[in-house]
Amino acid sequence: MENNRPLWHLEQAIYKCDHASIGAFLFAMWGLPENIVRATAWHHEPTGFATNEFCYITLLHFASCAAHVKFEVPFCYGDELIPEVAEKVGLPLDYVKELD
Repeated sequence: MENNRPLWHLEQAIYKCDHASIGAFLFAMWGLPENIVRATAWHHEPTGFATNEFCYITLLHFASCAAHVKFEVPFCYGDELIPEVAEKVGLPLDYVKELD
């Protein structure tokens, strides 16, 4: 990863948008609920959205990280599980390896 920058930062630099923004835009256009749109937009940076609640953003960030672990896909720099999210979810990420 160039300069240890997260993938979505590189997407922003090259394309002036990222996959989270595009997904959120499409979900909004398709009429999905606002909480799903918001979760999609913020799933890489859940601590950037001002809430202390367990919410869809927290869950989607955890699920994204869990998919990396379960399917042994290497994390890009900056995609690792955020400790505050792990605490809110209440499950260690390694637990995902045991799921079928």
